[in-house]
Amino acid sequence: MVLSSIIDAAIDGKLEDLASFVKEWRKELRIGVKLLLSLAAEKNAKQVETAVKQSVRAGRAPGAWPSKEWDQAIVRRFAPVWRSHEEARQWSKEVLQDRVTFAADGSQAVIEDLWPCVAFVQVATFENPHRENGGYRKSVVNDLITLFGPDDYDPQAENDVKFRRFQLEVESLARFVEERRGWRERKERMPLGFFDGSLLVSLSPPHTLPQANRWQQRYAEEIQKLVRVSHEAHVPVIGYIDQSLARDVVRLLNTLEGGERFSKLLDVHLFNPEFLKEARVPSEGGRRLSDESVDRLALNGWGDRTIFFYCLREGPDTPRAERRDDWNPPIGFAYIRTNGVGGPARLDIPSWVYEEGLLDEVVDVVRAECVVGNGYPYPIEAADAASVIRSADRHLLAERVLQQAQKRSIPLGLSRKMLSKERRR
Repeated sequence: MVLSSIIDAAIDGKLEDLASFVKEWRKELRIGVKLLLSLAAEKNAKQVETAVKQSVRAGRAPGAWPSKEWDQAIVRRFAPVWRSHEEARQWSKEVLQDRVTFAADGSQAVIEDLWPCVAFVQVATFENPHRENGGYRKSVVNDLITLFGPDDYDPQAENDVKFRRFQLEVESLARFVEERRGWRERKERMPLGFFDGSLLVSLSPPHTLPQANRWQQRYAEEIQKLVRVSHEAHVPVIGYIDQSLARDVVRLLNTLEGGERFSKLLDVHLFNPEFLKEARVPSEGGRRLSDESVDRLALNGWGDRTIFFYCLREGPDTPRAERRDDWNPPIGFAYIRTNGVGGPARLDIPSWVYEEGLLDEVVDVVRAECVVGNGYPYPIEAADAASVIRSADRHLLAERVLQQAQKRSIPLGLSRKMLSKERRR
Protein backbone atom coordinates (compact mmCIF):
# COMPACT_ATOMS: atom_id res chain seq x y z
CA MET A 1 0.00 0.00 0.00
CA VAL A 2 1.35 3.44 -0.97
CA LEU A 3 0.12 6.48 1.01
CA SER A 4 -0.85 9.55 -1.03
CA SER A 5 0.78 11.88 1.52
CA ILE A 6 4.13 10.14 0.99
CA ILE A 7 3.74 10.45 -2.80
CA ASP A 8 2.88 14.16 -2.52
CA ALA A 9 5.96 14.81 -0.39
CA ALA A 10 8.22 13.00 -2.87
CA ILE A 11 6.75 14.94 -5.80
CA ASP A 12 6.98 18.30 -4.04
CA GLY A 13 10.68 17.77 -3.41
CA LYS A 14 11.36 17.35 -7.13
CA LEU A 15 9.11 20.02 -8.65
CA GLU A 16 11.88 22.62 -8.69
CA ASP A 17 14.16 20.25 -10.61
CA LEU A 18 11.32 19.52 -13.03
CA ALA A 19 10.62 23.22 -13.58
CA SER A 20 14.30 23.85 -14.29
CA PHE A 21 14.39 20.98 -16.78
CA VAL A 22 11.27 22.23 -18.60
CA LYS A 23 12.72 25.74 -18.83
CA GLU A 24 15.85 24.44 -20.55
CA TRP A 25 13.83 22.05 -22.72
CA ARG A 26 11.52 24.85 -23.89
CA LYS A 27 14.56 26.93 -24.85
CA GLU A 28 16.00 24.03 -26.84
CA LEU A 29 12.64 23.45 -28.50
CA ARG A 30 12.37 27.05 -29.71
CA ILE A 31 15.90 26.99 -31.11
CA GLY A 32 15.47 23.56 -32.67
CA VAL A 33 12.17 24.47 -34.32
CA LYS A 34 13.64 27.71 -35.65
CA LEU A 35 16.67 25.88 -37.09
CA LEU A 36 14.56 23.17 -38.71
CA LEU A 37 12.19 25.76 -40.17
CA SER A 38 15.07 27.77 -41.62
CA LEU A 39 16.53 24.68 -43.24
CA ALA A 40 13.13 23.76 -44.66
CA ALA A 41 12.54 27.26 -45.99
CA GLU A 42 15.95 27.47 -47.68
CA LYS A 43 15.72 23.88 -48.91
CA ASN A 44 19.52 23.91 -48.77
CA ALA A 45 19.98 20.19 -49.28
CA LYS A 46 23.60 20.66 -50.35
CA GLN A 47 24.48 22.34 -47.05
CA VAL A 48 22.91 19.50 -45.09
CA GLU A 49 24.59 16.86 -47.24
CA THR A 50 28.01 18.47 -46.80
CA ALA A 51 27.67 18.63 -43.02
CA VAL A 52 26.44 15.03 -42.84
CA LYS A 53 29.32 13.70 -44.95
CA GLN A 54 31.89 15.64 -42.96
CA SER A 55 30.50 14.15 -39.77
CA VAL A 56 30.60 10.63 -41.21
CA ARG A 57 34.21 11.06 -42.39
CA ALA A 58 35.15 12.32 -38.93
CA GLY A 59 33.77 9.14 -37.38
CA ARG A 60 30.66 10.73 -35.85
CA ALA A 61 27.12 9.57 -36.50
CA PRO A 62 25.04 12.58 -37.65
CA GLY A 63 21.74 10.88 -36.80
CA ALA A 64 19.75 11.43 -39.97
CA TRP A 65 20.04 12.40 -43.62
CA PRO A 66 16.95 13.88 -45.33
CA SER A 67 15.84 12.06 -48.46
CA LYS A 68 14.98 13.85 -51.72
CA GLU A 69 11.48 14.40 -50.33
CA TRP A 70 13.20 17.29 -48.52
CA ASP A 71 12.90 19.26 -51.79
CA GLN A 72 9.17 19.74 -51.15
CA ALA A 73 8.36 20.10 -47.43
CA ILE A 74 9.31 18.35 -44.19
CA VAL A 75 5.68 17.41 -43.50
CA ARG A 76 3.55 15.63 -46.10
CA ARG A 77 -0.14 16.26 -45.54
CA PHE A 78 -2.69 13.45 -45.89
CA ALA A 79 -5.24 14.59 -48.45
CA PRO A 80 -8.52 12.69 -47.83
CA VAL A 81 -11.03 14.35 -45.53
CA TRP A 82 -13.64 12.02 -44.07
CA ARG A 83 -16.96 13.14 -42.66
CA SER A 84 -17.52 9.95 -40.68
CA HIS A 85 -15.72 6.89 -39.39
CA GLU A 86 -17.68 4.89 -41.95
CA GLU A 87 -16.00 6.83 -44.77
CA ALA A 88 -12.59 6.16 -43.19
CA ARG A 89 -13.37 2.45 -42.99
CA GLN A 90 -14.45 2.41 -46.62
CA TRP A 91 -11.15 4.01 -47.62
CA SER A 92 -9.18 1.48 -45.56
CA LYS A 93 -11.15 -1.37 -47.09
CA GLU A 94 -10.18 -0.22 -50.58
CA VAL A 95 -6.51 0.00 -49.54
CA LEU A 96 -6.47 -3.41 -47.85
CA GLN A 97 -8.77 -5.44 -50.13
CA ASP A 98 -6.95 -8.62 -51.29
CA ARG A 99 -3.71 -7.42 -49.70
CA VAL A 100 -1.83 -9.68 -47.27
CA THR A 101 -0.60 -8.05 -44.07
CA PHE A 102 1.24 -9.79 -41.26
CA ALA A 103 2.54 -9.14 -37.75
CA ALA A 104 4.48 -11.05 -35.12
CA ASP A 105 4.62 -10.22 -31.43
CA GLY A 106 5.84 -12.09 -28.39
CA SER A 107 5.85 -12.31 -24.62
CA GLN A 108 7.92 -14.12 -22.03
CA ALA A 109 7.63 -15.47 -18.53
CA VAL A 110 10.50 -16.36 -16.20
CA ILE A 111 9.45 -18.88 -13.54
CA GLU A 112 11.98 -17.87 -10.88
CA ASP A 113 10.44 -19.98 -8.13
CA LEU A 114 10.73 -23.19 -10.10
CA TRP A 115 13.93 -25.08 -9.37
CA PRO A 116 15.91 -25.24 -11.62
CA CYS A 117 14.64 -21.96 -13.07
CA VAL A 118 13.04 -22.00 -16.54
CA ALA A 119 11.58 -19.40 -18.88
CA PHE A 120 8.82 -19.64 -21.45
CA VAL A 121 8.78 -17.64 -24.67
CA GLN A 122 5.67 -17.32 -26.80
CA VAL A 123 5.44 -15.59 -30.19
CA ALA A 124 2.12 -15.20 -32.00
CA THR A 125 1.61 -14.28 -35.64
CA PHE A 126 -1.41 -12.82 -37.40
CA GLU A 127 -1.77 -12.97 -41.18
CA ASN A 128 -4.74 -11.40 -42.94
CA PRO A 129 -5.34 -11.73 -46.71
CA HIS A 130 -8.25 -9.25 -46.49
CA ARG A 131 -10.58 -11.31 -48.63
CA GLU A 132 -14.36 -11.22 -48.52
CA ASN A 133 -14.49 -14.76 -47.13
CA GLY A 134 -12.00 -14.02 -44.33
CA GLY A 135 -9.24 -16.59 -44.17
CA TYR A 136 -6.94 -14.87 -41.68
CA ARG A 137 -4.45 -17.09 -39.85
CA LYS A 138 -3.22 -17.01 -36.27
CA SER A 139 -0.38 -19.21 -35.08
CA VAL A 140 1.76 -19.50 -31.97
CA VAL A 141 5.39 -20.61 -31.57
CA ASN A 142 6.73 -21.54 -28.11
CA ASP A 143 10.11 -22.24 -26.62
CA LEU A 144 11.22 -23.31 -23.14
CA ILE A 145 14.59 -22.05 -21.93
CA THR A 146 16.50 -23.41 -18.95
CA LEU A 147 18.24 -20.74 -16.87
CA PHE A 148 20.88 -22.57 -14.86
CA GLY A 149 23.22 -20.48 -12.74
CA PRO A 150 25.44 -20.82 -9.66
CA ASP A 151 22.61 -19.45 -7.51
CA ASP A 152 19.86 -21.42 -9.28
CA TYR A 153 18.66 -18.25 -11.00
CA ASP A 154 20.99 -15.97 -12.91
CA PRO A 155 19.45 -12.55 -13.74
CA GLN A 156 21.87 -12.20 -16.65
CA ALA A 157 20.25 -15.24 -18.22
CA GLU A 158 17.19 -13.09 -18.92
CA ASN A 159 19.19 -11.69 -21.83
CA ASP A 160 18.90 -15.15 -23.40
CA VAL A 161 15.14 -15.07 -22.92
CA LYS A 162 14.70 -11.59 -24.42
CA PHE A 163 16.92 -12.42 -27.35
CA ARG A 164 15.15 -15.71 -28.06
CA ARG A 165 11.82 -13.89 -28.13
CA PHE A 166 13.24 -11.27 -30.50
CA GLN A 167 14.76 -14.00 -32.67
CA LEU A 168 11.46 -15.87 -32.97
CA GLU A 169 9.65 -12.66 -33.92
CA VAL A 170 12.21 -11.88 -36.63
CA GLU A 171 12.21 -15.46 -37.92
CA SER A 172 8.42 -15.36 -38.20
CA LEU A 173 8.59 -12.18 -40.27
CA ALA A 174 11.34 -13.64 -42.46
CA ARG A 175 9.15 -16.68 -43.18
CA PHE A 176 6.29 -14.41 -44.17
CA VAL A 177 8.60 -12.50 -46.51
CA GLU A 178 9.74 -15.71 -48.19
CA GLU A 179 6.16 -16.92 -48.59
CA ARG A 180 5.15 -13.67 -50.31
CA ARG A 181 8.17 -13.59 -52.61
CA GLY A 182 7.10 -13.18 -56.24
CA TRP A 183 3.95 -11.17 -55.51
CA ARG A 184 4.53 -8.96 -58.54
CA GLU A 185 4.80 -11.93 -60.88
CA ARG A 186 1.56 -13.32 -59.46
CA LYS A 187 -0.02 -9.86 -60.01
CA GLU A 188 -0.87 -9.54 -56.30
CA ARG A 189 -1.08 -6.36 -54.30
CA MET A 190 2.00 -5.42 -52.31
CA PRO A 191 2.13 -7.32 -48.99
CA LEU A 192 3.40 -5.75 -45.76
CA GLY A 193 4.91 -7.17 -42.59
CA PHE A 194 4.69 -5.32 -39.25
CA PHE A 195 7.33 -5.57 -36.55
CA ASP A 196 6.33 -4.24 -33.14
CA GLY A 197 9.40 -2.17 -32.33
CA SER A 198 12.44 -0.57 -33.88
CA LEU A 199 14.47 -2.01 -36.75
CA LEU A 200 17.50 -0.11 -35.43
CA VAL A 201 19.98 -1.18 -32.76
CA SER A 202 21.82 1.68 -31.06
CA LEU A 203 25.33 1.48 -29.70
CA SER A 204 25.70 1.66 -25.93
CA PRO A 205 27.83 4.38 -24.32
CA PRO A 206 31.59 3.64 -24.09
CA HIS A 207 31.38 2.76 -20.40
CA THR A 208 28.91 -0.07 -21.05
CA LEU A 209 30.09 -3.57 -20.22
CA PRO A 210 31.55 -5.48 -23.18
CA GLN A 211 28.85 -8.16 -23.01
CA ALA A 212 26.21 -5.49 -23.70
CA ASN A 213 27.83 -4.67 -27.02
CA ARG A 214 28.00 -8.38 -27.86
CA TRP A 215 24.25 -8.65 -27.28
CA GLN A 216 23.66 -5.60 -29.46
CA GLN A 217 25.70 -7.19 -32.20
CA ARG A 218 23.51 -10.29 -32.07
CA TYR A 219 20.34 -8.18 -32.29
CA ALA A 220 21.79 -6.21 -35.20
CA GLU A 221 22.68 -9.40 -37.07
CA GLU A 222 19.09 -10.64 -36.81
CA ILE A 223 17.70 -7.35 -38.13
CA GLN A 224 20.27 -7.29 -40.92
CA LYS A 225 19.12 -10.74 -42.05
CA LEU A 226 15.49 -9.62 -42.02
CA VAL A 227 16.17 -6.43 -44.00
CA ARG A 228 18.32 -8.37 -46.47
CA VAL A 229 15.69 -11.03 -47.19
CA SER A 230 13.04 -8.28 -47.38
CA HIS A 231 15.08 -6.53 -50.07
CA GLU A 232 15.86 -9.70 -51.98
CA ALA A 233 12.20 -10.75 -52.02
CA HIS A 234 10.93 -7.17 -52.55
CA VAL A 235 8.48 -7.66 -49.69
CA PRO A 236 8.37 -4.62 -47.36
CA VAL A 237 8.56 -4.89 -43.58
CA ILE A 238 8.32 -1.96 -41.21
CA GLY A 239 9.00 -1.37 -37.53
CA TYR A 240 6.18 0.45 -35.72
CA ILE A 241 7.09 2.41 -32.56
CA ASP A 242 4.09 3.94 -30.82
CA GLN A 243 6.04 5.98 -28.24
CA SER A 244 9.41 6.75 -29.76
CA LEU A 245 12.24 8.26 -27.72
CA ALA A 246 14.54 8.50 -30.73
CA ARG A 247 16.75 11.55 -31.31
CA ASP A 248 17.96 11.07 -34.89
CA VAL A 249 16.59 14.36 -36.26
CA VAL A 250 17.86 16.10 -33.12
CA ARG A 251 21.32 14.64 -33.75
CA LEU A 252 21.15 16.05 -37.26
CA LEU A 253 20.47 19.50 -35.79
CA ASN A 254 23.43 19.05 -33.42
CA THR A 255 25.58 18.10 -36.42
CA LEU A 256 24.55 21.23 -38.29
CA GLU A 257 25.21 23.35 -35.20
CA GLY A 258 28.62 21.72 -34.71
CA GLY A 259 28.13 20.55 -31.13
CA GLU A 260 25.72 19.13 -28.55
CA ARG A 261 23.37 22.05 -28.27
CA PHE A 262 20.25 19.93 -27.96
CA SER A 263 20.43 17.48 -25.06
CA LYS A 264 16.82 17.34 -23.87
CA LEU A 265 14.88 17.30 -27.15
CA LEU A 266 13.34 14.23 -28.75
CA ASP A 267 12.36 13.95 -32.40
CA VAL A 268 8.67 13.77 -31.58
CA HIS A 269 8.85 17.15 -29.84
CA LEU A 270 9.60 18.74 -33.22
CA PHE A 271 6.46 17.34 -34.89
CA ASN A 272 3.89 16.82 -32.13
CA PRO A 273 1.34 19.71 -32.14
CA GLU A 274 0.94 19.50 -28.36
CA PHE A 275 4.65 20.02 -27.73
CA LEU A 276 4.96 22.61 -30.49
CA LYS A 277 2.53 24.82 -28.58
CA GLU A 278 5.43 25.37 -26.17
CA ALA A 279 7.57 26.68 -29.03
CA ARG A 280 5.10 29.57 -29.38
CA VAL A 281 5.75 30.71 -25.80
CA PRO A 282 7.78 33.94 -25.97
CA SER A 283 11.44 33.72 -24.99
CA GLU A 284 12.89 35.73 -22.12
CA GLY A 285 13.65 38.46 -24.66
CA GLY A 286 10.00 38.56 -25.69
CA ARG A 287 10.51 37.06 -29.14
CA ARG A 288 8.18 34.33 -30.31
CA LEU A 289 7.68 32.11 -33.33
CA SER A 290 4.53 32.68 -35.35
CA ASP A 291 1.72 30.15 -35.34
CA GLU A 292 1.95 29.85 -39.11
CA SER A 293 5.64 28.97 -39.12
CA VAL A 294 5.36 26.42 -36.30
CA ASP A 295 2.42 24.74 -38.04
CA ARG A 296 4.70 23.88 -40.94
CA LEU A 297 6.30 21.22 -38.73
CA ALA A 298 3.19 20.07 -36.87
CA LEU A 299 1.59 16.76 -37.76
CA ASN A 300 -1.83 18.30 -37.17
CA GLY A 301 -3.99 16.09 -39.32
CA TRP A 302 -4.62 12.39 -39.00
CA GLY A 303 -2.37 10.55 -41.44
CA ASP A 304 0.13 13.41 -41.84
CA ARG A 305 3.72 12.22 -42.01
CA THR A 306 7.21 13.62 -42.17
CA ILE A 307 9.52 13.07 -45.10
CA PHE A 308 11.62 9.92 -45.22
CA PHE A 309 14.97 10.28 -43.44
CA TYR A 310 17.88 7.89 -43.82
CA CYS A 311 19.08 6.86 -40.37
CA LEU A 312 22.76 7.46 -39.63
CA ARG A 313 22.74 6.41 -36.01
CA GLU A 314 25.79 5.00 -34.26
CA GLY A 315 25.24 1.26 -33.98
CA PRO A 316 27.00 -2.09 -33.92
CA ASP A 317 26.45 -2.47 -37.66
CA THR A 318 28.05 0.90 -38.50
CA PRO A 319 31.35 0.71 -40.44
CA ARG A 320 34.14 2.07 -38.28
CA ALA A 321 37.49 1.34 -39.86
CA GLU A 322 36.75 3.53 -42.86
CA ARG A 323 33.82 5.89 -43.18
CA ARG A 324 32.87 6.53 -46.80
CA ASP A 325 30.81 9.15 -48.56
CA ASP A 326 28.89 6.47 -50.41
CA TRP A 327 27.92 4.53 -47.28
CA ASN A 328 24.31 3.52 -47.89
CA PRO A 329 22.18 3.44 -44.72
CA PRO A 330 20.00 0.30 -44.90
CA ILE A 331 17.17 1.72 -42.76
CA GLY A 332 15.35 5.02 -42.58
CA PHE A 333 12.34 6.40 -40.77
CA ALA A 334 9.38 8.75 -40.87
CA TYR A 335 6.98 10.03 -38.23
CA ILE A 336 3.25 9.74 -38.77
CA ARG A 337 0.11 10.69 -36.87
CA THR A 338 -2.18 7.70 -36.55
CA ASN A 339 -4.55 8.76 -33.78
CA GLY A 340 -6.45 11.82 -32.68
CA VAL A 341 -5.02 12.29 -29.19
CA GLY A 342 -1.46 11.02 -28.84
CA GLY A 343 1.79 12.05 -30.44
CA PRO A 344 3.11 10.75 -33.75
CA ALA A 345 4.29 7.18 -34.14
CA ARG A 346 7.60 6.34 -35.78
CA LEU A 347 7.98 4.00 -38.74
CA ASP A 348 11.36 2.32 -39.25
CA ILE A 349 11.50 1.51 -42.96
CA PRO A 350 14.17 -0.28 -45.01
CA SER A 351 15.75 2.24 -47.38
CA TRP A 352 15.08 0.06 -50.42
CA VAL A 353 11.33 0.61 -49.90
CA TYR A 354 11.75 4.35 -50.42
CA GLU A 355 14.27 3.96 -53.24
CA GLU A 356 12.00 1.61 -55.20
CA GLY A 357 9.03 3.97 -54.95
CA LEU A 358 6.94 1.90 -52.53
CA LEU A 359 6.94 4.33 -49.60
CA ASP A 360 3.56 5.98 -50.29
CA GLU A 361 1.83 2.63 -50.70
CA VAL A 362 3.45 1.27 -47.54
CA VAL A 363 2.37 4.32 -45.53
CA ASP A 364 -1.18 4.04 -46.87
CA VAL A 365 -1.33 0.42 -45.70
CA VAL A 366 -0.15 1.53 -42.24
CA ARG A 367 -2.84 4.21 -42.19
CA ALA A 368 -5.51 1.74 -43.28
CA GLU A 369 -4.59 -0.80 -40.60
CA CYS A 370 -4.64 2.02 -38.02
CA VAL A 371 -8.18 2.89 -39.11
CA VAL A 372 -9.18 -0.72 -38.47
CA GLY A 373 -7.29 -0.74 -35.16
CA ASN A 374 -8.68 2.65 -34.02
CA GLY A 375 -5.28 4.37 -33.97
CA TYR A 376 -2.97 1.36 -33.77
CA PRO A 377 -2.09 -1.19 -36.48
CA TYR A 378 -4.62 -4.00 -36.17
CA PRO A 379 -2.21 -6.82 -37.13
CA ILE A 380 0.13 -5.93 -34.24
CA GLU A 381 -2.85 -5.62 -31.91
CA ALA A 382 -4.11 -9.08 -32.90
CA ALA A 383 -0.67 -10.70 -32.59
CA ASP A 384 -0.12 -9.07 -29.20
CA ALA A 385 -3.45 -10.33 -27.85
CA ALA A 386 -2.60 -13.88 -28.93
CA SER A 387 0.92 -13.81 -27.47
CA VAL A 388 0.20 -12.57 -23.94
CA ILE A 389 1.23 -14.89 -21.09
CA ARG A 390 -1.10 -14.13 -18.18
CA SER A 391 -0.61 -14.82 -14.49
CA ALA A 392 -2.79 -17.93 -14.66
CA ASP A 393 -0.75 -19.13 -17.65
CA ARG A 394 2.46 -18.88 -15.59
CA HIS A 395 0.99 -21.09 -12.90
CA LEU A 396 -0.27 -23.60 -15.48
CA LEU A 397 3.12 -23.56 -17.18
CA ALA A 398 4.93 -24.30 -13.93
CA GLU A 399 2.58 -27.20 -13.18
CA ARG A 400 2.98 -28.66 -16.68
CA VAL A 401 6.77 -28.51 -16.43
CA LEU A 402 6.60 -30.28 -13.06
CA GLN A 403 4.28 -32.98 -14.42
CA GLN A 404 6.44 -33.66 -17.46
CA ALA A 405 9.57 -33.76 -15.30
CA GLN A 406 7.97 -36.23 -12.88
CA LYS A 407 7.14 -38.58 -15.77
CA ARG A 408 10.85 -38.72 -16.52
CA SER A 409 11.89 -38.95 -12.86
CA ILE A 410 13.52 -35.51 -12.98
CA PRO A 411 13.37 -33.84 -9.54
CA LEU A 412 11.99 -30.29 -9.77
CA GLY A 413 10.45 -28.11 -7.11
CA LEU A 414 7.98 -25.21 -6.95
CA SER A 415 8.20 -22.85 -3.99
CA ARG A 416 5.20 -22.38 -1.70
CA LYS A 417 5.75 -18.62 -2.04
CA MET A 418 4.86 -18.74 -5.72
CA LEU A 419 1.80 -20.88 -5.10
CA SER A 420 0.68 -18.37 -2.45
CA LYS A 421 1.23 -15.41 -4.80
CA GLU A 422 -0.71 -17.07 -7.61
CA ARG A 423 -3.65 -17.70 -5.31
CA ARG A 424 -3.71 -14.04 -4.16
CA ARG A 425 -3.52 -12.42 -7.62
